[in-house]
Amino acid sequence: MQFLTCAVDAVPCPLEAQQWRTAAEVIDPAALGITPELIVKVYGFGFGATLSMFFIGFVIAVACGLVRKA
Repeated sequence: MQFLTCAVDAVPCPLEAQQWRTAAEVIDPAALGITPELIVKVYGFGFGATLSMFFIGFVIAVACGLVRKA
């Protein structure tokens, strides 16, 4: 499968800058700037955000339980 892409950032794309590229060239992670360090950073951020939201909810639930018992 091939995609028609533009080699320059222009709208509309000039005819001389249009080129056919394969899916492997278009979706190349290295060309997009995706590095192992970035993947670890994003995964860590997601894990940290999920864990912190869980603990915030847990603390609120424990506080509500203590208020009901008092």
